[in-house]
Amino acid sequence: MERHFEKSLEELRSALATMASHVGEVLEAAEQSLLDNDASQADGVFSGEKQIDQDQNTIDEMILDFIALHQPVAGDLRAVLAGQDVVVDLERMGDHAVNIAE
Repeated sequence: MERHFEKSLEELRSALATMASHVGEVLEAAEQSLLDNDASQADGVFSGEKQIDQDQNTIDEMILDFIALHQPVAGDLRAVLAGQDVVVDLERMGDHAVNIAE
């Protein structure tokens, strides 16, 4: 049971890191498209933002499943709920990247 809990928690952390990486790539592409005034680079931002939205949906489901299956308490619950806040902020950053690209 403990191994499954730790494995699920690590999968959640990994998914958050992947989403953060996608956001970083989209922000860099938005910045570069703005600096170069290049619309073709902006197209990459729009497709990258769709990936970020998919990441958000996946992580939201992972968080709900984690809470339902493992019923974390105290520090573990706070960490998972903080992860949920991070997902919202990362998605918002992706939206800002789209605004920059537009």
